[in-house]
Amino acid sequence: MSRRCLKKLQTMRQAANWEIEEERQEFLRRLYSLIRNWHGQLPNLRDIFRKEAIDWLLKQCVKSDDELIDADSLVEFVIRTGYKDKPDVDRQGKPILSRTTAIHQAARSAKGVIISDLFKIYERFDVNYTDELGLTHFHVACATGCYSVVEKFLELGQDPNCVWPETGGTPLHLAVDWNCRTMIELLLVGFVDPSLLKKDRTTFLPTFSNDDLLCDLVNLFFKMNEITNELSLVDALKMLDKTLFHLTRNNVRNKLTESLLRRNGADANLADAQGSTPLHLVVKGCTMEWLCDISFTKIFFETSDEIQQTVEVDVQDKLGRTPLQWVVASLAPNSVDALLARGADLANFSFPTEDYFAEILSPNYKELMVTFKMSLACGALTIVGRLEKGGYELDRSDALTIMKMFHKYRLFEKANFDDYWYENAKLVCKAEEIMIGSDLSLHDLIKLRPEQAEKLLAYEDYTKIERSYEYRALCNRNVYDSHLSEVLLRRFCRRWALDSFLELIRLQLPILCCEKIIEQLANKDLWHIFLATQDQNL
Repeated sequence: MSRRCLKKLQTMRQAANWEIEEERQEFLRRLYSLIRNWHGQLPNLRDIFRKEAIDWLLKQCVKSDDELIDADSLVEFVIRTGYKDKPDVDRQGKPILSRTTAIHQAARSAKGVIISDLFKIYERFDVNYTDELGLTHFHVACATGCYSVVEKFLELGQDPNCVWPETGGTPLHLAVDWNCRTMIELLLVGFVDPSLLKKDRTTFLPTFSNDDLLCDLVNLFFKMNEITNELSLVDALKMLDKTLFHLTRNNVRNKLTESLLRRNGADANLADAQGSTPLHLVVKGCTMEWLCDISFTKIFFETSDEIQQTVEVDVQDKLGRTPLQWVVASLAPNSVDALLARGADLANFSFPTEDYFAEILSPNYKELMVTFKMSLACGALTIVGRLEKGGYELDRSDALTIMKMFHKYRLFEKANFDDYWYENAKLVCKAEEIMIGSDLSLHDLIKLRPEQAEKLLAYEDYTKIERSYEYRALCNRNVYDSHLSEVLLRRFCRRWALDSFLELIRLQLPILCCEKIIEQLANKDLWHIFLATQDQNL
């Protein structure tokens, strides 16, 4: 009884013509049925199969999509029999490394869960098999989190920096893609050549879905560089901006900026070759404050206080720009507050020029600016209020820079709102459901005259409306945008158009009459009046 399964396996193997593909496949299917119900003595596979046949069975099972073929069962069975793969050798007795194994097949077939078991069969860690595209057993172990396997490879002299030619990635890249914290630490701190990291800083840190793992990884990287004294704080911050952050990853950036600043010996004022200090780099990253209520700059100052470092707030970079100029250009009102609270110099402040004010950083960033253009405008107007409250006097050149941005994002476009509004009952119902305050709906707001509406709303109210899901889900939202933008920009446009109008008519009318005329004009007309005195063209 104990030998019946063994005898059946021997009979099946003798009956199968291994030269015929169909017979090999049929043998594989029958083999699964046998090993699932195996009883008694386990076979010595080398007595029944040639090495090439066992290799074929293992490779075929991991890449097969046949529902009748269970790779886990076969691999487990082979392990139980005690079978261990042995390398072929050349004439000098050295192992032949060029070979595609079941481990390669499993890696390329997205069957990573079985790879740790396969390494119990292919357990020669002094032999690093390489397939035809340069993928090695060591690469696969790093990519699939086989920590003990990687340790054994490294102990036996495996180069931890070997590149996978197909992708150009190193084992560290593969470990990072797997999000394996312990593997990353093993490679990064213990073995990886820092000089290679230095060459590859802009590519080895990908975007993660797990923020905590991302923070740990970057801290490990900086720990490695700290040991080799390679990175200053400003270099580290520049690297983060180049490698890690999309516009929505602000929480990660906060954590890492704070962590970097707390490193022993980090100089909060050391500039790079472009004259940028850590504060310059921090404020340049404040590109989303007009849309999100955040302030990297405030956190930077608070952390500097905790470690008792004084931060210079008015230092200029090689472009002659101060941190305050950069945060104004980035439309970052919270950071403007933080810098002014730290004594940033307004007496010698120059408003950012058009070439970097509200600069488009990427296509995705431009899409956000278009989608949330009222919030963009609110950011600019809020900053104007902050600067003027601090004693800065806005001039016509500054106003022109701001109004050009309004024009660029079509905030002066006026839709035929009244006709559309009264003819669309469904639109009215939706607007009645969107509440701006406890007793004011979007419908109520739209019915008001612009001069009435502007008295009821603060800048925060416009951003709250624009960011709400209900508002963004409205059909023909551009019609609402047009009306609300008219209200939002009204005071600013009237202010600058009035002086221009007086200049154009050479003061031939009383100011009171001019004010009455200006009040009747749309923002687009006010923009044209202002532009006419600036020697500009649309």
